[in-house]
Amino acid sequence: MYCLVGALPHHALARLARRYGAVTLLRLGHVRTLVVSSPEAAREVMKTHDAPLANRPVYVTMDIFTYGGQNIAMSPDTSTHWRELRRLCATELLGPKRGGGGDHGSSGSTAS
Repeated sequence: MYCLVGALPHHALARLARRYGAVTLLRLGHVRTLVVSSPEAAREVMKTHDAPLANRPVYVTMDIFTYGGQNIAMSPDTSTHWRELRRLCATELLGPKRGGGGDHGSSGSTAS
């Protein structure tokens, strides 16, 4: 991990890729991190192993704050619950009825 500290950590990752190959599993603190350093390997990882690699780690505090990962930020994007939350946000919170249409500040007059 100390080899990644500095102004150019991407150079250290490139050196690791040259030495160990295009796919490297690092342990950064207590978090395992998969580093994919070639376009071919990235394409393969994203096509074959996309669902298991797309999820975030679950921490106890985030589990408590998000009621077991049931909010839109922490719910896995492959679940029907996430799709329903996304639809609700798009139609009810960010839709044109609620002011999320992008016409900011042009309808009112300014106070003098």
